[in-house]
Amino acid sequence: MFRIENTTNQEIVLMNRLFREAGQPNYYYDIPTIETSKWANNDEVLANLFNGNFLLTYPNRNYNTVNEAVNALKGLSKDADPTGREIVRYAATIKGWHYQAHSIEFEVNKLNSVYNRDADGNDLGYGEITIYDDQGNECTTQLSADSDGVKTVVTWKPDFDFEIISGNIRQATKETINSYVHVRLQSATGLPAPYDWFVVPFTQGGINLKYIGADEPLKTDGRASKLIPADSNGDYFEIIINYPKNTLTNENRHEMSIIFEIYKDPTA
Repeated sequence: MFRIENTTNQEIVLMNRLFREAGQPNYYYDIPTIETSKWANNDEVLANLFNGNFLLTYPNRNYNTVNEAVNALKGLSKDADPTGREIVRYAATIKGWHYQAHSIEFEVNKLNSVYNRDADGNDLGYGEITIYDDQGNECTTQLSADSDGVKTVVTWKPDFDFEIISGNIRQATKETINSYVHVRLQSATGLPAPYDWFVVPFTQGGINLKYIGADEPLKTDGRASKLIPADSNGDYFEIIINYPKNTLTNENRHEMSIIFEIYKDPTA
């Protein structure tokens, strides 16, 4: 992330933040990635950079000129190869981020069935499963889920910023009953209830798993990546499966895998 530093011997208020004198406590601010565009398009910020009141830095890099710093903040930096030729790329994601296929597996209507681990077998902690009956009450035991469960909700809450590209839904065996899956984003608005959440459906209408073969993954493609802030901001995905009561028990419980295709900071 970019750091902006006060280089003067006076306090300056910028973007509602108080910057102390150069070298004093709180004289700088690390701009979160998701705030970069706001700082890059603020006239007061740019004016202070041009006037020399502020210095822009990036990890392990200082900018030699004001123009270079402003261009970097605006994402207009020109990369060059060892011969000095400009390198031209189409933007796929934030510079320095990389692609990742992130999988989460679970069994429909089975408590504690989420598998979401790293290569060493450590639980990443991003996935939780909850089962509800037809009255909207949570099934807290497997016995109640077997007899009364009609909806499985799997939440996926990464603790890092990422950009979502697309996703895949896979099932180990072909479903034989009407079982409908929905995928949506719950986004925190910062407003008081009942306006505190904004729902963004990534699938709509209910996708019936009965029409998807075990060897036919359902793939969705967002065509372009979309930024999702970290879990600290409250945003999370929900995978919701609706099915008839008393059908998914130990004998025919359904195994599923959701693969999210994302871009993320490799250090996060």
